[in-house]
Amino acid sequence: MNANLQPPRRPAGTGLNWNRFKSKLLFTYTLSYILIFLVPLSVVTWFIYHNATANLRSEIEQSNVNQLNQVRLSIDNQMTNLLEIAGKIAYDERLTKYMVSHPYYSREAIAALAKYKANNAVLEELFLYYRGEDRIYSNLGMTDTGVTFGERFHFAHWQPEAIEQALNETVFTTVRPAEDVVVNSRRESMLAMLIPIKPNDPYPYGTLLYLIKEAQLTGVMDTILSDFSGSSYIFSGSGEMLTANYRGDALRDQDQAALTALEPGIHSLELGGERYSVVTVQSRVNGWTYATAIPSYQFFGQVGQVRTIIWLVFGFTVLIGIAAAMLLARRQYHPIRDLLDIASLRGDVREPSKGRNEWEWIKQTIRDYHARIDLQEPYVRNQCLLLLFKHGKPGDPEIERMIMQSGLELPWRGACFTLLLSWDGQSRDARTWADMQHLLERLGELELPEQQARIYGVELTGAHQFALMAALLPAGAEGEAWPAAADAARGATLAKDAARRVRDTGDAARHVWDTGDAARHVWDTDDAARRAARVVEALDAQLADLLPQRPNIGVGTVYPDLGGLSQSFLEAASALEQRLLTNSGRIAYFEQQTEQPDAAGPSEQYWIPKRSMLKLEQSLKQGNEGMALQLIAGIMEEIQRKSASVALMRCLCFEVLNTLLRTAAELGVADARHDLSALHAFETMEELERQLGALALRICSGRAHQTETEQPELMDEIVAYVAHSYADYTLSLEHVALKFDISTSYLSRSFKDKTGTNFSQFVWQRRLREVIRQLEQTSAPLKEIIERVGYLDAPNFIRKFKKETGCTPGQYRKLHGGGSLPEGK
Repeated sequence: MNANLQPPRRPAGTGLNWNRFKSKLLFTYTLSYILIFLVPLSVVTWFIYHNATANLRSEIEQSNVNQLNQVRLSIDNQMTNLLEIAGKIAYDERLTKYMVSHPYYSREAIAALAKYKANNAVLEELFLYYRGEDRIYSNLGMTDTGVTFGERFHFAHWQPEAIEQALNETVFTTVRPAEDVVVNSRRESMLAMLIPIKPNDPYPYGTLLYLIKEAQLTGVMDTILSDFSGSSYIFSGSGEMLTANYRGDALRDQDQAALTALEPGIHSLELGGERYSVVTVQSRVNGWTYATAIPSYQFFGQVGQVRTIIWLVFGFTVLIGIAAAMLLARRQYHPIRDLLDIASLRGDVREPSKGRNEWEWIKQTIRDYHARIDLQEPYVRNQCLLLLFKHGKPGDPEIERMIMQSGLELPWRGACFTLLLSWDGQSRDARTWADMQHLLERLGELELPEQQARIYGVELTGAHQFALMAALLPAGAEGEAWPAAADAARGATLAKDAARRVRDTGDAARHVWDTGDAARHVWDTDDAARRAARVVEALDAQLADLLPQRPNIGVGTVYPDLGGLSQSFLEAASALEQRLLTNSGRIAYFEQQTEQPDAAGPSEQYWIPKRSMLKLEQSLKQGNEGMALQLIAGIMEEIQRKSASVALMRCLCFEVLNTLLRTAAELGVADARHDLSALHAFETMEELERQLGALALRICSGRAHQTETEQPELMDEIVAYVAHSYADYTLSLEHVALKFDISTSYLSRSFKDKTGTNFSQFVWQRRLREVIRQLEQTSAPLKEIIERVGYLDAPNFIRKFKKETGCTPGQYRKLHGGGSLPEGK
């Protein structure tokens, strides 16, 4: 427990009432001092912040009004220039109907049109049309109206027949809203302005058509409204939106229509459920309305610096005030604080009286705290045990801290080894779920005080085995007992000292103990083996009392630190396997399985130690890639150290290769026999080591694949999940693989085997069927339907839909009677 006093938490179900405690004084003093300065400070801060925001908002809105007036003046000047050009053209003798159609003077007329076009920068094209004819004139010459507007200038929504009608019937100056125009296969957004000739004549004889790029108008708006964030619009006198410029989200159509009804000035409106500041100005030249809409929250972005300064000052003042309040309150609460400190540092608090008091509450809090630790500790310890058994002690400081806090860290001068418990098939099937829970409870943490040992166990569900870590406290440790949970801080210090001392020796084979004087004790392997045997005998005796039939036990080698626990785990698994092959006793020691006979003679030194080969086989069977590569590296280093001929060393290398191939055959990993010619044709030991490492990785990968495929019902669950969650736009192969803890390659392959189609195609078909159903049975807008099925890219979906069905969604809806809404609406 932390020696520093922490604020006590309310125990569950205790019904804490501060009014009954003398500690109410601390709460009262602290709260009073805080409120004395916090309430007025908050009011003043809010007042300053509100005024700063309001003033800056007013400045920004007024600035927008001024900038919008500049936009109006600039565009009005350009529109006035266009009207003046129309007046000049109407009275230009070179542009009479006779002159433009005359074979000789028509060139001068065309040149005059080109000059007028060049006098205004916003003009993309200028056309002169004399009513009742099928010809039209521009700076490029005379062309047929059908060719001009059917081929050269193709409007998205203005058909050639409608254009010709407008040219013949326009009486007043008219401006069409911006729309897409295809100009010689190039798409541009343009406005069309029609001016009758002569202007204001009740009987005009011609029409002047201006094509204005929308970008010219929005460019003016961008240039002047450079520091503006929001949407800006230009509406005609009749309320049509001529052009718009967006810096953010666009307003809905009904909200845009509401802007045209506003009087010039500054307005605060709620549009689409959000507050906006709207500024409008109106042109006296043509009646156009210019409007800007700024989301109100963007004003706060403009006052970010002011707000930051205010909040920093406020926060700094609050921190100082709280610190001062707590200091003053603690001085008043000093005697009670001393009692709380004692309660937090000592574990021998006396029993409280029947009445509610602070001592009883403190004790109950400590009890609940320890109960929560005890509840969580087995789960953390099991995960740490599995990690130690399969991968050894990690280098991650956070995981090392978890191992230490879960009580698994060895004290200085400690040792550990692994035991594997396995039952025969008939015995395993006879055990009930209650038997397993009882066994888990007993073997999860088992104390053997006579052997000065403690055992931690975890079940290996896939292998139907129990893996046990036996931790030894060396005999003769001056009567030192195993560090208890209450002495966790001291145990952590011992563990850190042990790790540091082992690293300082530089020799993993020797573990030096420092007794505190000049004498040093060296790790005694024989004594450790004898103590391990006594622990195994004691455990077996307890299992005899617990179980009707005792299990088979595999015992690994004793190691001086947790880093060797994964090695011991492999050895215990190998000992169990060798016991089955040799029909030996129920308890198998790895050291005994790997002992070499004395009669082997001096030549025995040339062979690879049996223990290394057995551990290599076991690491492959468990799919432990890291341990397999480590063992291969160690074996190859051992071979190179032997004083043997090249031929004998080559034979030893082939022995390692044969071990890998034999293990792969036992596991049924066919991929291991790939490219055997490269394996036996090695030139150097380093080359062979790389090839053997690659082979080991293939075997481990094959074993992992077998583990995945041992759950046939898993794919049924995944397919059902995908079929149910297809409308989730975040659904992806990686997402599902992460959710079900399998590899993406296995998921992709198995999903296609299960459903007959790949993952993305399966999701697409589900979404397509749902879109078709909604198109046929509902009248919802197409965009909304596409979003409902989890597709965010509507244009791409429409293309894929047309490729799949031969028609667009809108056409499909019309054919199958699902409503009359236009496509994309």
